[in-house]
Amino acid sequence: MTKNLYCVVGESGSGKDTIVNYMCNRYGYTKVISNTTRPIRTNDENDKFNHIFSNVEQYQQDKENNEVVAETFFNGNVYWATKTQVNNSDFYVIDIKGLKHLQDTYRDRKIITIYVETNEATRRLRMEERGDSEEKIEERIKNDKEAFADVDYQHWDCIIRNSRHSDLSVIAMKLNDVIKSFESKEE
Repeated sequence: MTKNLYCVVGESGSGKDTIVNYMCNRYGYTKVISNTTRPIRTNDENDKFNHIFSNVEQYQQDKENNEVVAETFFNGNVYWATKTQVNNSDFYVIDIKGLKHLQDTYRDRKIITIYVETNEATRRLRMEERGDSEEKIEERIKNDKEAFADVDYQHWDCIIRNSRHSDLSVIAMKLNDVIKSFESKEE
């Protein structure tokens, strides 16, 4: 039996990577470590665990070999994942454009969408804490408003609320229960 692919989506600073990294460490799940052409964030210690920092030539090679199953462009950089990366993972932290591309091109597994809901004030604070400039934060907030403008709550298979004071272990326990529920439906 093929396991589901859990795609985690949310605005910048919502805690997507933090939640998925915790799930992987606590419950043994795996996640897509996507490729990007953007430089590593020097103030974000976890950034190196969330992406493979690559170049445009590698992206073009993966495209030519029909390996790219999800891609998005942001701030002049490319973010992408290959079929091999996705096939070997339980979770994929992905933006809304990348998710749409994945849903259009990837047929190997059922895709379950998980939205991480976090208010704007908390997201701003988290972006500040990871070292984003005020200009970068404003740009991300603006881009997120545009990207999520046409998305409604019925679009998601699961919604996780992640406030400033949420207990990560409680969120993870609930999410693990949701995953078990989806997996048992597939059996």
